[in-house]
Amino acid sequence: MAFKATMRATKEFKTCLSAIQALLEEATFVVTSEGINFKGLEPSNVCYVSVDFPKDKFTDFLCDTDTKFTVRTNEFLEIMKRAKSDEEFTLEMSDKVKALQIYIGGKKHYVVPLLVIEKEAPKPNFKLQSKISLKLADFNDYVKDIKVVSDNFVVESNGVRLKLSGKGSAGQVNVDVDGVVSQSEEGDIRGEYTLDYLFNTLKNIGSGFDDVVVEHGNNLPLKLTFDSETTGTLVYVQAPKVL
Repeated sequence: MAFKATMRATKEFKTCLSAIQALLEEATFVVTSEGINFKGLEPSNVCYVSVDFPKDKFTDFLCDTDTKFTVRTNEFLEIMKRAKSDEEFTLEMSDKVKALQIYIGGKKHYVVPLLVIEKEAPKPNFKLQSKISLKLADFNDYVKDIKVVSDNFVVESNGVRLKLSGKGSAGQVNVDVDGVVSQSEEGDIRGEYTLDYLFNTLKNIGSGFDDVVVEHGNNLPLKLTFDSETTGTLVYVQAPKVL
């Protein structure tokens, strides 16, 4: 046996799969003794997504051989949607069956064909200067506020406050964000980003998590971290707009 992992089909788990599916048609998951993780860069190289399901988030986890499995994201997501909220499911791979087996609620058994494993995406390496923790519902509203008038958005912080803004043919908007900013450098920190990528990602995430940690830097990527005590961590990274 390569691995067998059982978890509850929480809203956070399905949200992680939705975020991956929104950016990539195929996904390669890596399974080790530490858990299951995914790292992927979407085709235009603007957005990067990583998902980590640690071993201790599973109700049962066994991995005797490190392995990888690549599946079509839409097919994987549609199957997992068949699991009711908090219903247990099991992912399994073995030497006998060259496919991903998915058991849901002890009654449903899916066998998913595997794809050729693609090259693993590199992990972004940069140091961001500004960080703030927000309620996801609030952050979603801020982004929608900007989407009304602009296709781009600007993130600015000064060590005390974070401000989001946008400007387009329909007008402009400035949004003062509630929350405490943690900043590693003095002065103003600013980054500008294309809104569509973020808007679509947040639409797929929906209310799947309670909070989001927002990090950015001077003309550096925007990083969003969503963490769940029951499931794991989803990280979304978007490159800055080329001016």
